[in-house]
Amino acid sequence: MSCRRCGHALEKIGREYIRKECEYIPAQVKVHEYYRATYVCRGCEDGTDECKDCERADNCGKCENRPGMLLVKAEVPEEHRYPVLKHSIASASTVAQMLYDKYVMAVPLYRQVQDWERAGLKMNRATLANWVLSVHRDYFAPLWKHMKEELLKSSVIHCDETTVQVLKEPGKTPTSESYMWAYRSGEHEAKQIVLFEYQQGRSGDYVKKFLEGYEGYFVTDGYAGYNKITSGTRCGCWAHVRRKFLEAVPGSDPNSEQAQGSKAKEGFEFCEKLFMLEREFASLSPEERQAERKKQRRPVLEAFWTWCSSVDALRNSPLSKAIGYATGQKQILGSFLLNGRIPISNNPDENAIRPFVMGRKNWLFCNTPNGAAASAAVYSIVETAKANGLAPYKYLKYLLEQMPRAGGRYSCDFLDMLVPWGPQVQMFCR
Repeated sequence: MSCRRCGHALEKIGREYIRKECEYIPAQVKVHEYYRATYVCRGCEDGTDECKDCERADNCGKCENRPGMLLVKAEVPEEHRYPVLKHSIASASTVAQMLYDKYVMAVPLYRQVQDWERAGLKMNRATLANWVLSVHRDYFAPLWKHMKEELLKSSVIHCDETTVQVLKEPGKTPTSESYMWAYRSGEHEAKQIVLFEYQQGRSGDYVKKFLEGYEGYFVTDGYAGYNKITSGTRCGCWAHVRRKFLEAVPGSDPNSEQAQGSKAKEGFEFCEKLFMLEREFASLSPEERQAERKKQRRPVLEAFWTWCSSVDALRNSPLSKAIGYATGQKQILGSFLLNGRIPISNNPDENAIRPFVMGRKNWLFCNTPNGAAASAAVYSIVETAKANGLAPYKYLKYLLEQMPRAGGRYSCDFLDMLVPWGPQVQMFCR
């Protein structure tokens, strides 16, 4: 640049910040074709040294030294040797993006078809659904089973369930309800694991089978089906108790004028006191937390149960139901005093199950039981990845790049390298 007054060249002495903007670059689909070279040895076609003076030309076909064509195929590079799905255009990145869109961003498959077509790839919903079923069968089912074995080693497990509609379930109408069960390791466990399991109903027999042989603590809501579990120690959820008293408060607002002096507000404040103390104990070790709980929370519990027995609530009123809900679980609601690792609520599992509930509002139903089981496995992998600080898309892509190399033979050591808390996965997928 030159001076507009005298024409002399200008010297740069600084710069002024103007603004910053973000540019969006639309996604692209690229199709790669892979070819394998074939080589021939022309020297072998001429035969060997013995062939020069051979007089048995008529019997050449039976001679070990007869001329012949030697063909050699080039080695397939390591990165292209193992397809995600045989005889398919699916790649690790393509399938990972499809799974991410559905199970993280809650985009149904029929809407994804439109997105893929805009990006340049014509697809149909049946193909995408088959991809989900195939990667579940070949890869995610063994990994889910391995993570379940690790989950059952946890000292604390959360349990919860929610409905799911499956259209083509044998023996049931399309409008009937099936269930997605959710299990999560305790917040103080070294390995954070979230598992979903599809089942036809809500019977406690399903969770009993899942936790068969488990001897630790399992945290649940007040559903009676959990009483069928004979092993382990059941622990109650104070968040559900607090919710019942909140619903009984006039206007469901404990800070409103009409709530002042109500018995329901007193019950709600007992629960709030427990949660306030728990927040104070958050930074303590499990041993220190257990000691503080016995010292500070036991008096609150005793006062609460005494208060419950003294309240004369109108029969079938919201307050009466809240008190009945609490007193019916008195033993399991006090189980958190047994160990400092036990939480006082089942909120971690409810938070883990929320993405499934949000996704269900968009895709509405599963077509078949196999599809529901596949969805349970993918949700398990995605939510466990999130619980361990991983980027879900990166982790899905990493699994679909690594697992085909095993050829369907998955040893415990191999699966240990692929779990979300593994050091190698943490390095590549955060």
